[in-house]
Parts: sequence; C-alpha cells; structure tokens
Amino acid sequence: MSSGILATCSRLGQSFWFVLRTLKAFPRRREHVKAILQQIYALGNQSMLIVFVAGCFIGMVVTLQGYMSLEHYGASSEVGGLTAYSIYRELGPVVTGLLFAGRVGSLLASEIGLMQINQQFVCLEMLSINASRLVLFPRFFAVLVSVPALNILFCLSAVMSSYLICTSALGVSDGVFWNSLEYRSLFFRDVMHGVTKSFIFGGVIAWVALYQGMYTEKTRLGLAKATTAAVVSSSLYILAIDYIFTALSRSFL
Repeated sequence: MSSGILATCSRLGQSFWFVLRTLKAFPRRREHVKAILQQIYALGNQSMLIVFVAGCFIGMVVTLQGYMSLEHYGASSEVGGLTAYSIYRELGPVVTGLLFAGRVGSLLASEIGLMQINQQFVCLEMLSINASRLVLFPRFFAVLVSVPALNILFCLSAVMSSYLICTSALGVSDGVFWNSLEYRSLFFRDVMHGVTKSFIFGGVIAWVALYQGMYTEKTRLGLAKATTAAVVSSSLYILAIDYIFTALSRSFL
C-alpha cells in the first residue's frame, strides 16, 4: 500500500517537473517559431472538420430536444437562448476537448513514445540540441492554442445549425431566435467561460499526452498502453476539471 502511494507521488512529481521543463523551453530562434506554426497546422487545422461536423449535429440535437421540452410550457421561443447557453458554457468546451483528446492526444503519445523507443531524444542530447525546445514545446503550445480556437468553431457551427433547424423546421422566426440568443447569453459570462475552460483542457491534454509518450515503456506493448492512457486519462481529467470549474464559478456568481 505504502509503496503504491510512493510510486504515485513519485510519478506525480515527475510529471510536474516534466511540464515545468517543457514550459521553460521557450523558443528563441525563428526555426522554433516555424515548428510551432507547423504543429498548429498539423494538430489544430487537421481537426477542424471533425469538430465542425460534431458541432452541427450536437447543435441540431440540443435544439430539437430543447424545443420539445419548452413547447409543453409555451416557451418554444426561448429555444435559441437555451441552445446557445448550453453550448457556450458546457457542451462546446467539453465535447471539443474530448474529441481533441481522442484524435490528437493519442497521436502525440504515440509519436513521442516512438521517438523514445528509437532513442531519438538520446541522439538530440548527444548533439547538444534541446529536445524540449525543438520537439515538446511546439506541440504543447500548439495544443494550448488549438483547443480554444476549435471550441469557438464548435460553438459557431452549433449555433448556426440550431438557427437553420429553428427557422426551417420548427417555425421559429429569425428575430425571435436571435433575440432569445442575445438575451439569454452574455459574452463575458458565458462565451469567455467556455473559452477559459477549453484553454485549461488544452493544457491538460498536452501535458498528459506528452508525458505518457515521454515516459512510456520502450516496447510495443508499452507504447500501446501509453497511447490508451493518454486518451483515457485526459478525458477523465477534462470531465473532473469541468465539474470543479463549474462549481467554483457558481460559488462566485
């Protein structure tokens, strides 16, 4: 029992030291900035389609469910505001984080883990090249930037799909929809709440995925375990942090 606790504490301290070392490796040359931009394109831009499609379908589902519930109370005109509120504060950042963790978290863990197995980090160290600055920081920063941007894309696609469903299938007029949305959602209280969450989720995804890949067992089975652990752990952390963040924000309002 005590050995398990010591091992957990040791691994936790190792992960904190790892992320501090990664953040300390801020780029100093133009080549490093170019690497960051390449990673933003590879990780963020390549994830746009799945986030956009997911936002469209979730926006339509939330709209239909909300309309059916509100119609019983004669408040169907509020469906736009209800959809925007739930998307901005909860569904947008959480679903974006989970999708990104599934696609990019596994990719990063397997990529870094494979580099460890092939001893590429040892080669970089022998050449006096800072591997954290060249490899780890660009990926960490790219995830940190991409998740909030993809969250905004998710929210826009969800709201626009909700608008199309309301005006074309549910008989809600344009003015009623946008008036409800404007009245029920505030920029700093709702939109920035979700953007802040997604920024934290991005940091968690990058931290977990890079750490799992960096400290994987140098076998094929170890690489598979690291990839799985990166997705499962980051997804659970996202859900736990979402609850904590929501509870804290509720206590301060």
